[in-house]
Parts: sequence; C-alpha cells; structure tokens
Amino acid sequence: MKAKAAILLSGALVALLTAIPLFRAEPSRPSVGLDATDRDLHVAFGTAEAGTCGALRTQAIAVIGGREAIIIEHVNRLAPDLAPQWGEGAQRPVYRIRIEGEPDISCDMTASLVDPKASGSVMESGAGAMVATAMRVVNAIPYVVEAKPGLLSALDLPLTLPRNVLR
Repeated sequence: MKAKAAILLSGALVALLTAIPLFRAEPSRPSVGLDATDRDLHVAFGTAEAGTCGALRTQAIAVIGGREAIIIEHVNRLAPDLAPQWGEGAQRPVYRIRIEGEPDISCDMTASLVDPKASGSVMESGAGAMVATAMRVVNAIPYVVEAKPGLLSALDLPLTLPRNVLR
C-alpha cells in the first residue's frame, strides 16, 4: 500500500509543479504488471527463485479533464534481461515520464554505475538508481533540519545538487 501511495503522490507533485488542476489520480491497473524470472537471481535482499517475481511495472496516472494526461511509469528488474516487453531500458533500470499536451513531453531516465562493486553494491541491476536515491536524501539533510516542523515534499526543498561526483 505504501508503494501505491508513493507513486500516486508523485503524479500529484508533477501536477502541482506544472500548475495543472488535478481532478483525479489513480493507478492504472491494466498497466501494473509482474514478470516471473526463469532462473534463480541472487540480489541484495537474497535469492529470487525461478518462477517468482523478477520484474515489476507500475504507473501513476493523473486524469485531467477526463483523460490520462500525466503518466509516471516505474519499472524494476532484478536482472537486465527480464521483461523486455516493457520497452526501452531493458538493459538497465529506467524511470519514464510522459506528459501529453502541446507539446507532448516524454523523458526516460536511467542511473547506472560504471563499477557497482566500487560503491559497495552486490546488485546485478539498479545499483545506480539506489545511489541516486540516497544522494537526494543525504544532500537534503541540512534543509530538512533547518525546516519548520511538519511534513515536507520535494517541492518544499531547494534543488540539492550532488557534491564530489566528478573526481
């Protein structure tokens, strides 16, 4: 349930950021999918056995004026060759955002590491995304500490830029 709430919140944040009136946001049930792995996969959390979930695809769709206007899609693969039917990015994790309008906007984002083991990762896939997520959180600490008590969203904080990424 927390994952569903988080992805719905992402769609709402995009609508707020772009000043689009949001009438309804809901997950697109037909576009949420699981794909089984055909082999055992040894990943950071342990072993995903053959026949169990090896890839997950979710979407948050903001419905505006009765049509799906903002779609945030998140595909997680435990190995890069799983779920090729979900399009580009099959060789590495991808975050895909599509905004339909004039003009249409589509953005695919990937985060990869040249040497995942150098960052301490034992993951076969997704190590760069985990590092990028941690960087945003760690670099936001000073701003969160200085903020007034209460809930904050990414829109309440300044852009936090990573330091020491080019050595």
